[in-house]
Amino acid sequence: MGDTSADTVLLVMLATQGHRDETSHQLIAVMVFAAPLGPATQLLQIDEATYPAVVRSFAPTELPTCVLMHQGVELWWQPGLPDAEQIVALMKISGQVPVL
Repeated sequence: MGDTSADTVLLVMLATQGHRDETSHQLIAVMVFAAPLGPATQLLQIDEATYPAVVRSFAPTELPTCVLMHQGVELWWQPGLPDAEQIVALMKISGQVPVL
């Protein structure tokens, strides 16, 4: 695909809205660690209450959970929020994901 922003997706699965304060803190953390990924990676926030089937399909052990995908292939999966350096290093090592 020529449009790399559609090729690479970082899914961030978040807890239900019943934990509103916790979810707000999670969203802020996601934005901070995802910023260095730049336009090459699309960030999708998946709320457990809104998209329960999507969250169940990954069977996360805890929320938040992050999944990095490239052209529909899961490259990496982690419970919790990783730091930006970890994500960027993973993208460079994979050789499949463009890093700007």
